[in-house]
Amino acid sequence: MRTLTQTKLAYLAGIMDGEGEFSINLYARKDGRKRLRGYGLKATVRISQARRSLLDSIAADVGQQNANIGRAGRGGAYFYLRFTHDCLRWLIPQLRPYLRLKAEQATIVMEFLNMPKSVGRKGVGAAEWKRRLRLRAHCCRLNTTPQALARHKENGTKPHYMEKLTEKPFIPIQQRTVHV
Repeated sequence: MRTLTQTKLAYLAGIMDGEGEFSINLYARKDGRKRLRGYGLKATVRISQARRSLLDSIAADVGQQNANIGRAGRGGAYFYLRFTHDCLRWLIPQLRPYLRLKAEQATIVMEFLNMPKSVGRKGVGAAEWKRRLRLRAHCCRLNTTPQALARHKENGTKPHYMEKLTEKPFIPIQQRTVHV
């Protein structure tokens, strides 16, 4: 891994506080193997920008092999830079002292990344799975904006993290009902 100066770390922390995202996401497994759960959790740390030049400079600072840049939004309206898990294990402890708004989310993601990986078809035990889901819910709660909460209240719905932690099956986005 590259060595970042205090100035670059402080700058990157400012970018992460403003345009970054620390989250733990639920994803559907597509490998076709028979498992206890057809879904899993993964940590994601990314920065979104309309212009690619800033993301290219950040990728050069941390090393091109530690981050990848992609396009998202309607018609590829914006770019995002996503860090690898190995890079995050190295980068988050250095960024933590400089983060102002997203320090708690960074701590949660770091704790998640340091958890043991599941081995085999059975994965982790029920207690460990619930612990991971609680970390995800806490991170989601911290990431939810007041505007999103107002929309939920207006629609009479609840954010997913306010639902009871149960072992319900993962429903792909295409099959979810959308409340309008």
